[in-house]
Amino acid sequence: MVRILVVDDDPVFLTLVIQELADAGHAALVAGSARAALKLLEAGEPIALVLTDILMPDMDGIELILTLKQAYSTLPIIAVSTGGSWPDAVTLDTAQTLGADRVLRKPIRPGLIGETIATLLKPVRQRRAAEAVPAD
Repeated sequence: MVRILVVDDDPVFLTLVIQELADAGHAALVAGSARAALKLLEAGEPIALVLTDILMPDMDGIELILTLKQAYSTLPIIAVSTGGSWPDAVTLDTAQTLGADRVLRKPIRPGLIGETIATLLKPVRQRRAAEAVPAD
């Protein structure tokens, strides 16, 4: 089981994501804002991946992605957005250009988050498995 940091200010979306993560065997750590997410990471919470919304009050997901890529460069990031007042393509393209490993447009079909996480964490799991093999 890995811990996924989910950053979103929408309680309905959070409920759906938490359930999907649980169904996939993952634990969700929830932050209602980008600033709260950074505090959790700075406190040393073990996180395997970050799933963040783009449009949030105070600090947006784009700024969070930039900060994460500077401070936690190997941490995989999935960015999600409905676009809000900005066109979806602009916000999600910007997120990917600035470091998000994958982008997903809301509404997200059931199962897609779990599939995307599995794809992004596969190299991490392979590396850990290789490191666990004793040398001859």
